[in-house]
Amino acid sequence: MNKNRKFIVYIGLGSNKNNPKEQLQNALKEIKKKITVIKESSVYETEPVGNGTKNFYNMVIKAETELSPYALLDLLMKIEASFGRNRKKEKRWGDRVLDLDILNYQDIIMNDYRLTLPHREMFNRIFVLEPFLEIEPNAKILNKDMAKRLTILKRVKEYYIEKKA
Repeated sequence: MNKNRKFIVYIGLGSNKNNPKEQLQNALKEIKKKITVIKESSVYETEPVGNGTKNFYNMVIKAETELSPYALLDLLMKIEASFGRNRKKEKRWGDRVLDLDILNYQDIIMNDYRLTLPHREMFNRIFVLEPFLEIEPNAKILNKDMAKRLTILKRVKEYYIEKKA
């Protein structure tokens, strides 16, 4: 990747353990030390999906970075680990102190053992789409209208989501 080129990325942040709103704010501070955050959504409280036992707090940020997709992934995983996340010991889609996901990275499409871009589940998750659309109301990714997708999901699925801050 061109070292001087800046890429627009969207990152999802989530937590449901150890004062989750505070975890999100502290994670955001760590992210801002390494990349330029352009926009932040509000924090949304949502019911857990999968094996979670407590409600999650989620948000989405838009940022600019010179990091490659893999370098950004490594940075986010390092931040998660510094907050106490151990991916090897946790249940898939379970409770976690911090979850940082690259949702979209410029116009890059990729799918390998380490990283899928755009994030493979983002189009199916109200807790991603709602805050994403707050900061990018007219977003289209892979020619999918994100607002239309959110409307469809809300019609077929009852789901608790509440804007907190």
